[in-house]
Amino acid sequence: RLLRLLGDLPEIAVVVPENSRLYAGTLVEAVERFQARHGLRPVGYLELKTLEQLNVPLSYRVEQIRLALEHYRWLRYDFPRPPIVINIPAFRLYAFNEEGEIDLTMRVDVGEQDAASTRTPVLEDEIEYLVFRPYWDVPLSIQRDEIVPNIREDPDYLSEVHFEVIAPGGQVVTNRKVTREILQQVSSGKLRVRQKPGPDNSLGLVKFIFPNRYNVYLHDTPSWENFFAQPNRSVSHGCVHLEKPDELAAWVLRDQPDWTLERVRHAMRDGQDDIKVNLTKPIPVMILYTTALAREHGDIHFYPDIYGYDTDLLAKGYPTPR
Repeated sequence: RLLRLLGDLPEIAVVVPENSRLYAGTLVEAVERFQARHGLRPVGYLELKTLEQLNVPLSYRVEQIRLALEHYRWLRYDFPRPPIVINIPAFRLYAFNEEGEIDLTMRVDVGEQDAASTRTPVLEDEIEYLVFRPYWDVPLSIQRDEIVPNIREDPDYLSEVHFEVIAPGGQVVTNRKVTREILQQVSSGKLRVRQKPGPDNSLGLVKFIFPNRYNVYLHDTPSWENFFAQPNRSVSHGCVHLEKPDELAAWVLRDQPDWTLERVRHAMRDGQDDIKVNLTKPIPVMILYTTALAREHGDIHFYPDIYGYDTDLLAKGYPTPR
């Protein structure tokens, strides 16, 4: 009955006879559609998270829609070029074409929800260039909080994870055993740590740069790291991890005919290290936060309030009924 009311089970659909205890057929398909609309894996069986979402009052869904409209009210709609849009709670990226249609979409990972410093920020900027086989210049906070303790525990840690210590001018100080004197300078920030390019690099094999005060960007992930199958993908330090970075690279370079998908993949796998490619024209990128989203066929999808922004808005009395 509930699935019919929500539109996930068509009115004309025939389910199993009322006296049957068999859970199958169109009823399972309806549960799968419900799960897909609520940010869950469409597995069909009634797991705990599915039951929790089925029991969410419809009055709260109405509030989610109202809050989504409030978020949209803050956004701009006129872009010099079709934008790339990332919705944080949906863990998804959309790239639009000149007709306003979705050209490319993919799953993404976003920043961890536990601390404000690791959350992916809501922002609007422009992608100016991308880098194939990049170095990862470790942020000072990560260097102090994560790298230094690992080196203290294992002086050979750098060589094991393909890191190197560099001087302010970029000269390599060491990529092997770290002495006590070098560790002290790394801890103070006088020397910095970076990870060498390659498939094990934390940025993967390509990164997309839109200069911003949060120092976040879009990038690939190491070949051994795959969180994209998980429903909750808030796992990064704030950057956005891409499920299909090669396809996005070819898409942003589509007005440069030499940069085919094959060439992009070659540059990622076998090309030179740390190669910068400028875009002919910057591409707008907008990272937004909305837990309710109307899709192109009219289905409304709901997502978890992972950063608590909806809760904060409700506490402040938004949105005001008009």
